[in-house]
Parts: sequence; structure tokens; C-alpha cells
Amino acid sequence: MSDYPGWRPEQNPGRNVPAGGWSSPAMTPPKPPRNRPRWFPAVIAVGAAALVGIVVVSITLAVGDGSGGTGGQPDAHGSTPSRATSASAKPSPSTYDTLPDPCSLGSHKPKKVSGAKADGSPGDEQSLCSFEIFSSERTAYLQIELTKSTSSRGPIEDAKDTYGDDKSYADDPDNKYDKDPKDISGLGDQAFTAKYTNIIVYGKSESDAKNYHLGGAWVEARAGNVIVSVKWGGASYDGIGSDGKTYEGTNYTYSTADKQARAIVKYLLDQLS
Repeated sequence: MSDYPGWRPEQNPGRNVPAGGWSSPAMTPPKPPRNRPRWFPAVIAVGAAALVGIVVVSITLAVGDGSGGTGGQPDAHGSTPSRATSASAKPSPSTYDTLPDPCSLGSHKPKKVSGAKADGSPGDEQSLCSFEIFSSERTAYLQIELTKSTSSRGPIEDAKDTYGDDKSYADDPDNKYDKDPKDISGLGDQAFTAKYTNIIVYGKSESDAKNYHLGGAWVEARAGNVIVSVKWGGASYDGIGSDGKTYEGTNYTYSTADKQARAIVKYLLDQLS
């Protein structure tokens, strides 16, 4: 498969020769590198933060109770300052421990992939699933990826960085396949939708693999330390091209694919725990 330019192993990891045939995204450019690996421990930053914490605690103990006054004693004007209540404190964003099964979509699985066998790769920090149909008449291609950050530098901040990288990738003018990201509300803490196109190389073997052009929508959302990413596309074909290797036709409309992808994202976000 390395003979095909632009192979992106993160789209179908561990699926070199699936039971139904061989497939790969043929020409999608690679994503830009992350600012740092997700497992980056940031030992220096942690140590510095701990040292600052010690200094702040020492100062607090020396001058008062940390409420801005002097331990509840009257100030120079004879009034006693009130302590901040826990109810007024801003709640911390949620973090999640368990990822749902992206292959279990129930009624939220689009009808156009009915009958397609789920190809899943579950995991504690990353869980993947795809549903694929390739034929001379049509293609349906659904990819789902759930990622949970457990970074020692801060899982929520790490997830924010990953989400930002993905959105920037969709907005990169050099990226010909994922385009025009737009912020959307009502899905987690952050979410975007973008137009999605791709060329999938698929066949029973490399020698008879053909290029399947398709299009649809990419919807991605972040909730706390978890990212849910759904790419949903397909096409109907009139026949194979004159080169004998290429299927081109009518892609799924972006508006319809976007609506269906959002429904999948929302369902999976609701399953987080």
C-alpha cells in the first residue's frame, strides 16, 4: 500500500487487507503535525507549576486565609470581609473516562450503509469504526473516530489543541479534500462541519484496485477531553472511466450528509461517561 501516494494510516489503522477487500485513501494530503505528541509529559512545566504553588501557599499562610481578608477579622473600617462561596466558583469542564462503541449506532446509522459490516478497532484512548460499500453502481463510506486525551499536561487543553489542528487542516488552502469549516453550536464544547471529498483506492487486490471518487461532510466535536470525528460520504456512478480504473459520478449532497453526520456525533457524545 505504500506504493500509493498520500496513504493516511490513521484513517484505517491496522486494516491492510480487510475481509471485504483492500482499500486506502489514495490522494488525501497528510495532516499537519501536532504541536507536540499527545503523551508529552511536560515535566519541566509541571515542576515549575509545583514550585509556584509552594510559593503561593507560603505567602497565603503568612498573610491570611486566602479570602482577600485577614482570616475573617475586622478590617481597618471595622467590617468583616465575606468568604467566596463554592456556589460562586466557576465549575471545571467535564472530563470523561469511557468511550462508547462507535460501531453501535442503532437507528443513527445512515440507510445507505445498511448491510455494510462494521469494521471496528476499539480502545481505551482511541476507538475507530468504519462502514464501507464499494460497487460499480455506488459507494458509501462512513468513518468514525473517538479520541480521549489523558495527557499529563492537561487532557482538556490537549483535546483543544487536537481539535484546533483538525479545524486548521480543513481550512488549509493546500487541502483539496476537506474544505470550508464552519463553527456549529449544540454539539459538545466546540464543533465544526466541513465539506468532505476523497478518492478511495479499493479492490480485492492491488492489481485490480480502482479509484472511487466520493463526497459528503466531515463533522467533528470536542466535549471536555474527548473528540468525536465523523466523515460520511459516497457517490452514485454511471460507469467506469475511459482509463478502466476510475469511478466518478454524483457525490452525496453536503447538506444531507452534514445533517446525518451531526446526528451520529450527537448520539456518540450523549453516550460519553
